[in-house]
Amino acid sequence: MKKFNIQRKTFLRLVTFALIIVGLIFTANFAKNDVSANHPVLVEGERDFDGDGLLGVMEDGDNATDRVYGTISAALLAANGAANANGQVIVVTSGRFPEIVKIPNTDAGQMTLNGVTVLEGAPGVMADIDAVLAGSANNAARQAAPGIIINTDQVDRSVILRNLNIRNWTDGILISGTARVQITNCRLDSNITFGIRAQGTSRVLISNTTVNASGMRFNPMPSIPNP
Repeated sequence: MKKFNIQRKTFLRLVTFALIIVGLIFTANFAKNDVSANHPVLVEGERDFDGDGLLGVMEDGDNATDRVYGTISAALLAANGAANANGQVIVVTSGRFPEIVKIPNTDAGQMTLNGVTVLEGAPGVMADIDAVLAGSANNAARQAAPGIIINTDQVDRSVILRNLNIRNWTDGILISGTARVQITNCRLDSNITFGIRAQGTSRVLISNTTVNASGMRFNPMPSIPNP
């Protein structure tokens, strides 16, 4: 009986060792495609959410632990504990965001998507990505650009846009490359050319979304309605 117990223990050790080796080999072979989900981060609109009295760009850099930002662009980047194009970016108070949203943001050095990227307004929140902000000197420049630009050649990543209002741009959403995008519960209006434009071999799933009044705005230049 003692001899049998020794053999059984030895056998179990060998099995455990073999499983460890197999696990290491599997990890080495597939690590490049394995992406862990990132943490969710929050974006304030025009009302303070976390009670620190900061809004906009002042909220973007206050600390790296509260995970609350004042602009969508900062929340999508990596600095100060942000999502780094991998995770959920949630607008938690209503407001206007006069900014061009790029996913990934190559202008800021973010060359790839690092996982599934979700940009959404929380239920009941009006998250307006609007080219026009009264009194802003950059209104004309923004109106001559797309509102959300998604451009990637990665087919193993996806971008989800949910519960957003996008208005007063050239294209409300411009998708190119081989991007995989889902657009749900969004409203696009008063964009010069298209509400949603998909180019290249991108694939887009659209549900419960409306596109209105494309081409019916006359600044910075007139256009004609497009579907």
